Amino acid sequence: AVAASEGGGGSNRELRLRVCVEKHVHFGESVCMVGSHPALGEWDIGRSAPLEWTMGDLWQGEVRLPAIAPKACSEGGAGTADVYFKFVIQRDGHPRRWEEGQNRVILAKECDGDARISCKFGDMSAGLTAIEAEPTSVEEATIEGEGGASAARAAPPPPPPPPGEKKKKKKKKK
Repeated sequence: AVAASEGGGGSNRELRLRVCVEKHVHFGESVCMVGSHPALGEWDIGRSAPLEWTMGDLWQGEVRLPAIAPKACSEGGAGTADVYFKFVIQRDGHPRRWEEGQNRVILAKECDGDARISCKFGDMSAGLTAIEAEPTSVEEATIEGEGGASAARAAPPPPPPPPGEKKKKKKKKK
């Protein structure tokens, strides 16, 4: 872990990011998260944040991103503390396939608290989802299944039938 004060940030702010990426890869390959932040390897695949394979070709992990000095995290040193990243398929520390298109971004104002990103590899439309306080009822609980956390919520029970509509009982034949 990188100390929050490293790079002169001096802040105790930290983003705890839960990651879930859907991607089928070949035997021996894995998915990692690499980016501009020191916790993401500063674009070095060998120091990237590895993700673990789970059922359903879901790659999951948790990354802690302490707030750091703007120049250390910004793309091109533009003076912002935004964090840029991509998911990469790698094998033995060498990139096999990078996500195409623009880099994903975590805005400086989002670099505090708990969040999750759940997406398909290469689908750049997915953004961060803030994780709310602990659920207080079954309806609010996040479903945790074999494939890992999903954003699905527990469904409420079906409504009762309207008045006057009763289930017809089958008559027994004698």
